Amino acid sequence: MAKKDRTWMIYVFPALLLVLLVGIGPLLYSLVVSTFQFNLAKLQIPFRFVGLRNYARLFTDPGFWNSLGLTLLFVAVSVSIELVLGTILALVLAEVERGRSLFRSLFLISMMITPIAVGLMGRFIFSDVSGIVNWMFRLLGLPRIIWYGDPRFALTTMIILDVWEWSSFVFLLVLAGLMGIPPEFYEAAHVEGAGFLARLFSITLPTLRPMYVLAALIRVIDAFKEFDKIYIMTKGGPNFATDLFSIHNYMIAFKEFNIGMGSAMSIVFLAMMFGIGTLLVRVLTREA
Repeated sequence: MAKKDRTWMIYVFPALLLVLLVGIGPLLYSLVVSTFQFNLAKLQIPFRFVGLRNYARLFTDPGFWNSLGLTLLFVAVSVSIELVLGTILALVLAEVERGRSLFRSLFLISMMITPIAVGLMGRFIFSDVSGIVNWMFRLLGLPRIIWYGDPRFALTTMIILDVWEWSSFVFLLVLAGLMGIPPEFYEAAHVEGAGFLARLFSITLPTLRPMYVLAALIRVIDAFKEFDKIYIMTKGGPNFATDLFSIHNYMIAFKEFNIGMGSAMSIVFLAMMFGIGTLLVRVLTREA
């Protein structure tokens, strides 16, 4: 009997070992390397233990704070718009009886395109010379805008692309939640004389709270990691206007080859994600 009870370990151990090697192993390695002076571009500098000096240098680096501020702005604006736009699309489509599957499939196309392809599309669509957007502006008599080549508009362009790509994700989750709300709730509210806004704020949105928790948590974490589209379009420019956290970390670790500083920034990013994720879940799941 005892031998039979221990057989589960035979099946669990390989998966546990894989998780330790692939997941926890690199994390521990990065944590250790972040406390060392390690620069592959300057091999004359000895590899030696420096404690928390990399973190101290990181927190006194203006580029770090610039990238953090840009990332917080990018995440806050893009995710907020995606939640609102995804909800509006789901509410509209929930009222459509014919062709719902077709529209749902069309809305999901943007989410299925790879981020690199989205970045390449963005370079073409927002090109200041031959882009479709500026072509439409000319037809309307509006001035030409240098979308991703002007520091004033570069981050806005990245937000527009992110909203276009990921609003469909929020739309899909909210639509699934709407389909799961019992019709009796709305029938009872209709009998009570509740209008659309009353039903929205008293039934729909409170019932969809778990969906919003999931959508916001996934999108916030994913938006913080945004790299592909921005690197393809601007590489963090112009004039560091789109130098988000992931871009700045990449430049430190793989352009300057400062592995110690890059690892320290990665650990800071992980700690931030853990804190923001925990705070977000607590805020969004608290009782109304």
